[in-house]
Amino acid sequence: MSSIKVICIQFLASIFFFFFIDLIYTKFFLPDIKNQYTRNEQQYRIEHKNFHHTLAPSYRGLTRWGDVEYEVCTDPNGFKAACKDINNKQIAFDVAFIGDSFTEAIGMEYQDSFVGMYANKNPNMAIANLGVSSYSPSVYFTKISWLLKQGYHFNHVYAFIDISDVQDESNYFRNDSGDLLLASEQDNNDHSSISVKEIKAFIQENFYIFTIGYFYVKSIFADDEKKLYRELFNFERSAWTYNLNSTGYGELGAKGYIEKSLAEMRALHNLLDSNGIKLSVGVYPWPAQLVEMKDNDSENAQSIIWSQFCEQRCERFVDLFPIYQLLVDRYGVDAVYDKYFIRGDVHYNIDGNKLIYSEITKSGT
Repeated sequence: MSSIKVICIQFLASIFFFFFIDLIYTKFFLPDIKNQYTRNEQQYRIEHKNFHHTLAPSYRGLTRWGDVEYEVCTDPNGFKAACKDINNKQIAFDVAFIGDSFTEAIGMEYQDSFVGMYANKNPNMAIANLGVSSYSPSVYFTKISWLLKQGYHFNHVYAFIDISDVQDESNYFRNDSGDLLLASEQDNNDHSSISVKEIKAFIQENFYIFTIGYFYVKSIFADDEKKLYRELFNFERSAWTYNLNSTGYGELGAKGYIEKSLAEMRALHNLLDSNGIKLSVGVYPWPAQLVEMKDNDSENAQSIIWSQFCEQRCERFVDLFPIYQLLVDRYGVDAVYDKYFIRGDVHYNIDGNKLIYSEITKSGT
């Protein structure tokens, strides 16, 4: 047998034994808390037949965002909540927040999110976090409409509109029953194939050592500032505020899905207004908008669109763009990003969530 074949066999055997040992360690020898709580997001991110997806009810477990492992808890409604409320079933709320991953606050526990901060400072109020990753105005309207039909009640709803909502709107459509589906699901209901997301979830659930090593190596390469800027500060999903002709927004383009977002939000306002529920809207920048602020201090398109929408409709308009403009003018893009965003990510860290909470309280309750 040639030396090359021997080396290849030894290499493949080493890989096999590494993953075998990793699997055994992950399944049987992790600390008790890691045995008690699953890291598999598929355990708590579930499908919903009416508004596409939601969080599993009364869930408690560990999950991962980047190289951070944190605990996620939901109440019996499937709303992200404090772990003490995992069995706290109620359907009447003083204030509800809805949005996408920024409002859900991925990468951190409930108490560190702006919704959790708001709930902690208002212990006599019932607060609901309806936000879930990849939501957009179509889901905001459909989910709240469904909840109201089920007997839920809200006095005041805050809808935090994300920069990515314009692109997400290009993915959603309603079937003849009014239920939301992704465009990719319209002609393909075969769920037999395994998705990349499912493969990643399987690896994270079963191979802990490999997962930790992967994120460690990735974090080393993430220190390349040029690569970081290229990926984070020029995402296609966030480009529409300074380039309406940017590609990646579906057949209607950015302008078309801005109009679709507005139509869904007008429907949400009409629904809430007919039920005596107040609506407030909040907006905030992504890293790309920080660069936009540096190059152009005029009002951002996201602020303009939703400020105009809120005229005669909203109880309050919570706009984070002015405070970020001041911060960028004073400290520069790099410092502001490092202070308020998760490293290597477009999402806010705890300080970024504190800033949103602070702006909400300035506007009142």
